Amino acid sequence: MDADRRAALIGGYVAWRRPRVKGKKAWGAGALHRLVERRLPLRAHRGKKEFRASLRRDGRINYKNRLFDTPNSAARPALGRPASGWFFWRYRDSKRQWVPLRNLKREGTMTWAAGADGCKGGWIVVLRNTRSGQIKSELVERITEVLEWKSRPKVLSIDIPIGLLDHAVPGGRDCDRAARVLLGQPRATSVFSPPARSVLKAKTPEEAHRLNKDSGPDAPGLPKQAFALFEKIREVDRFLSRSPRIRVVEVHPELCFYEMNRQRPVVEPKKTAAGRKRRIRLLEGAWRRKLSEIIESRPRGVGRDDIIDAMAACWTAVRVMTGDALQLPAEPCRDSRGLRMEIFR
Repeated sequence: MDADRRAALIGGYVAWRRPRVKGKKAWGAGALHRLVERRLPLRAHRGKKEFRASLRRDGRINYKNRLFDTPNSAARPALGRPASGWFFWRYRDSKRQWVPLRNLKREGTMTWAAGADGCKGGWIVVLRNTRSGQIKSELVERITEVLEWKSRPKVLSIDIPIGLLDHAVPGGRDCDRAARVLLGQPRATSVFSPPARSVLKAKTPEEAHRLNKDSGPDAPGLPKQAFALFEKIREVDRFLSRSPRIRVVEVHPELCFYEMNRQRPVVEPKKTAAGRKRRIRLLEGAWRRKLSEIIESRPRGVGRDDIIDAMAACWTAVRVMTGDALQLPAEPCRDSRGLRMEIFR
């Protein structure tokens, strides 16, 4: 006779009714443990009656102020009979649809979206869990480090050119020109034309200017500011050549804010106090939460502008995951390596 049965015989009715988890055979609290960073509301229906519960961080389900170790045990008091709680209980997924709880286990760790922006120490990466809403930031020296994370993102949006022309042309790629049209002045000046692919071998700004100008009959030169991004362009180019197991897309922060701002450009410069305040307000409105604590606790050496831009990129990464993101142009071309020359917003 087991301990729970003996407790029942001496009056421990609750102990006898308590669900028992039998090692690895049980698919309950162990399967849901730490899959959410904060309480996740659950819903269920039987006819016209609605049932409400919540999934805790420790994997247990709270139903009518009682904690249950498995979805099945939480469904039983609601229905008055044994039932599969994995299908009975539902949660709202990243597409805002109520889906069976079993989907939560299937999603596993593939619920993170990330946005990256270059900074002095390498890359500042902002991640958002599309299920729990958790937001965190990481400073990495190399962008390849995101592949080693336990919370590896499904989509990585990055503020760096992806896909390069073989011969430079005035105005750059189609996506660059389309972005400037949307942003208008003065924000259009924030979109620079990337170099031709062959120019990436240049070792000095002067050599880069000459090679870019020599890459085509009407090719323009290259400003020194663009040369400062060469190392990161080369790094991302090598990263994509490894065929990473995540989707990597190009974004431009000002286009992200354009979309947040109901398709209107943010006119205040991002390096001014008014510009930062305006962009933070748009992000907080989009994510429906305060972000000042995350911004102020950013890794040392990362500027406010950098983490704000990475947050905007992350916002678009979530939209890419859910299929809500828009791209420029609508029908992008591919470069000589097969990379799509497009910017998401």
